[in-house]
Amino acid sequence: MQNNYTNPNLIILIGYMGSGKSTVGVALAEQLHVDFKDLDEQIAAAYKCSIPQLFQKKGAKEFRQIENNMLLKALKNGIGTLGLKEVVPLFPNANRVCLNTREML
Repeated sequence: MQNNYTNPNLIILIGYMGSGKSTVGVALAEQLHVDFKDLDEQIAAAYKCSIPQLFQKKGAKEFRQIENNMLLKALKNGIGTLGLKEVVPLFPNANRVCLNTREML
């Protein structure tokens, strides 16, 4: 089946750790000829440490704010597929942006 849908805005995959977001996201991104990004990987790269290390260093409240800010940036600039943990869309501003402007799976 030929797919002519080669420029989606952003497709958001939401699920628990280990649920297959990255597996599906990479395959989907390949089919659509776009990038796949994982929010946790983007955060870890930006802060040059693992998510558990950042969580321990910053604490829950500040970590969630970092996560929210990175998500809003990804939603604003993103083209492709984005993998998110199940809790991320619960952020006050992020959930509205996710629900109103993007495809979520």
